[in-house]
Amino acid sequence: MDTNAIASASTSMASSRTQDAVRTTVLKKSMDIERQSAAAIINSVSGTSGNVASPYPISNVGQNINTTA
Repeated sequence: MDTNAIASASTSMASSRTQDAVRTTVLKKSMDIERQSAAAIINSVSGTSGNVASPYPISNVGQNINTTA
């Protein structure tokens, strides 16, 4: 095997490892952003963010459905 071929293969392998590391880092960051977005949506729906006042004066409003007309 030629010395140039060995050097080329080594460089190619190092480049592949670097690309894989970058892809993994980007994927982790993307998943972290998605996790934060999902938590924000859940908190906004459930009202657990702490400083959101309930729009209902009584906590049991909306619990029952009147089916008689």
